[in-house]
Amino acid sequence: MPGKIIRRLKPEEEEILRKREELAAIRATLAERELELVDLRSQIAAFEGRYLRQVGTLYAELDEWKARIAELQARLSPSATSKVQAGEAREQGAPGLRKRPRRGI
Repeated sequence: MPGKIIRRLKPEEEEILRKREELAAIRATLAERELELVDLRSQIAAFEGRYLRQVGTLYAELDEWKARIAELQARLSPSATSKVQAGEAREQGAPGLRKRPRRGI
């Protein structure tokens, strides 16, 4: 139809359309990144679980070895063990034992 009227958009309307398209693209990117974030968080949670299971076992084994070493030290030299225990108590701030002041500080 040759007599059809075509409405031209004002510059402000064109700008609004461009901004809406830009906003839609940004929202799509945001949705993708939110999904990535959820995925990464689940991967971190899985890693933490594996880490705690594996490292927790190793720490338990380390504690056993420390106990065995302490037992052997006590058998070999009871006075050395009491010195070690006193040093540990001093480090932990046990009542009745004061830490030695540091010199040169």
